[in-house]
Amino acid sequence: MRTDVSSQHSFVVLAHGESPFLEDCLRSLAAQTLKSTIIMVTSTPSAQTRQLAEQYSIRCLVNKHSRGIADDWNFAMRSADTPYVTLAHQDDIYEVEYVERMFSAAQGAVDALIIFSDYAQLDGKQKNSETPLLRVKQAMLALGFLGRVAISSRLAKRILLSFGCPICCPSVMYHRELLAEQEFDNAFEVNLDWKYWIDIISVEGAFVYVRRPLLTYRAHQATTTSGAIASGRRKDEDLRCFNLLWPGALAKVLSRFYALSYLDELR
Repeated sequence: MRTDVSSQHSFVVLAHGESPFLEDCLRSLAAQTLKSTIIMVTSTPSAQTRQLAEQYSIRCLVNKHSRGIADDWNFAMRSADTPYVTLAHQDDIYEVEYVERMFSAAQGAVDALIIFSDYAQLDGKQKNSETPLLRVKQAMLALGFLGRVAISSRLAKRILLSFGCPICCPSVMYHRELLAEQEFDNAFEVNLDWKYWIDIISVEGAFVYVRRPLLTYRAHQATTTSGAIASGRRKDEDLRCFNLLWPGALAKVLSRFYALSYLDELR
């Protein structure tokens, strides 16, 4: 029998347009070994979102005054009533033990600001956990955590983020109550997650890493990230984040090297 933690944790699904993968995402959330509240939010309501919300008996809330992705994510955070929230991306698939393992980690670190996991990438029908980008991120996580489960000091959190963004955004479980004053920055469209992590470096509390791939990220040409890489916006936002962490000249060098790690996403 599944345990119900719906009063403690919510999945808020970020739906946009009509995705052929949205139901796969919803199905993975409904199959969790620990039952959570599931909500869907969108700024582009469609017949698909209405039909799937009815089929899965979940609320579908519409952000009628969206100014962009950050607004949609902030609206999603405000839509949940539970202490812990996961912003589920519509194209991704969550392992059935995601809530169980993440909630266990949260209970073991009551000061956790965010809890996040490792992940795999899905290219078409091929699941891959050994891409160049994944290897780079895993190396950054190894350097940032040095065998620890949690890091709490400002210095440790800054070091983790100083060479790029190793945190898989859709895997993150937010401790919403400890982050009540924080919002995603509307000035960013791609690196709004990395900018958010930088913003909470100074917030008292821990970053917690679950060393298990609990999410499968779907890589395809229609994603916002793929489009931003092709247009150059990703590189621009990378530099802006590095400038928040390093002197200008060094930030430029790091930005150029970091870009090499995700060029395979365009192939």
